[in-house]
Amino acid sequence: MWRAAQVFRLLSCVYAFGFQLAVNSDLDRPLVGWLLFAVLIAWSAACAVAYLRGFGRRPAWVLAEIVVVVALMLSTEFVASDQWALDNQSWPTTLWATNATISAAILSGPIGGMLAGLVIVAASAALKGYVSID
Repeated sequence: MWRAAQVFRLLSCVYAFGFQLAVNSDLDRPLVGWLLFAVLIAWSAACAVAYLRGFGRRPAWVLAEIVVVVALMLSTEFVASDQWALDNQSWPTTLWATNATISAAILSGPIGGMLAGLVIVAASAALKGYVSID
């Protein structure tokens, strides 16, 4: 499962890169957007290595992944206008954000996955001001 999850992680990073290319010119702070995207890629690589080698397969690492995902999602407020945030998904993409939920589910089962998912939904709701079902 961990290997398959890292394939998904890679594909979600490719998608996030495409999204970043598409929206960067619309951001209020495009350079900061690219710097944060570098953090996204570095963190994704660290997680992939940690999960594939096994040392990341513990609650503290998965919790750190959730914290990083939420922080990057909430950074949308810093790089984009309020209207942009309302009209779009968070800049790191909700697809990429699901990696933390997948990691929690693999480590802790469906309850852990659901709890992580609720945290991600809460971050998205805090950003948009409502729960988006899209």
